[in-house]
Amino acid sequence: MIERWRSSAVATCILLVAVLSGLLASPAWGQQPERVKVLIAFRGQPGPAEQALVRGMGGSVKYTYHLVPAIAATLPEPAISALEANPHVTRVEPDRQMRALDTELDNSWGVTRIGAESVQGGNKGDGIRLAVIDSGINYDHPDLDDNYAGGDDFVQGDGDPMDVYGHGTHVAGTACAEDNDNGEAVGPYGVVGVAPACALYALRVLDDDGFGDASDLIGALQWAVDNGIQVANLSLGWDLNPGDTVKDAFDNAEAAG
Repeated sequence: MIERWRSSAVATCILLVAVLSGLLASPAWGQQPERVKVLIAFRGQPGPAEQALVRGMGGSVKYTYHLVPAIAATLPEPAISALEANPHVTRVEPDRQMRALDTELDNSWGVTRIGAESVQGGNKGDGIRLAVIDSGINYDHPDLDDNYAGGDDFVQGDGDPMDVYGHGTHVAGTACAEDNDNGEAVGPYGVVGVAPACALYALRVLDDDGFGDASDLIGALQWAVDNGIQVANLSLGWDLNPGDTVKDAFDNAEAAG
């Protein structure tokens, strides 16, 4: 009788240890899987069905692009393998973080270095729509306010691309600071840009610390194409390869003219 009781108790203990081991080996008990930002490329143009697919896997859709057949989303990490196995999906890539590139040189150095003054004798950028895809622009700056023509904010989504970080304003000044210095390269308001008569657009994709997501960049490129932007400047980069979806977005934007 005692031996049977001992055997039963040992078996119960073994079973309990096995159950607890299984719980400890899995993600923290009751904890939700990690959510990750991704770019999901499809074989055809994504629409409501593809959005429903992502949401059905616990994801939230950030963008549904038409510049590239892709969706930007945040979803539980285990859903990635399920999406990759879907025959309508060509790839799932990380929505990699990008950052502003350093701007240590004074604006006037680059403008002078390329001989912009000789070019400006016949063409100051009249009729050209130029977008600075960066941290936004201080469109109230006296060197930029007359040229500023509009833009959008892809970081906060409030439509106001005012620059807090300062990088985009620096870049915009190099590109098209107004010729309000009586023809001098540097005057009371600073540098004259390479194209001081262009229409300037600000597309904000970098936050107040100079960082942003590749998904917002694709959104900005799509905006630029849809709004007839002829020239786009990007002074930003990645520490890791941003992937083929970003490359396709650049290629398609270039092909669109």
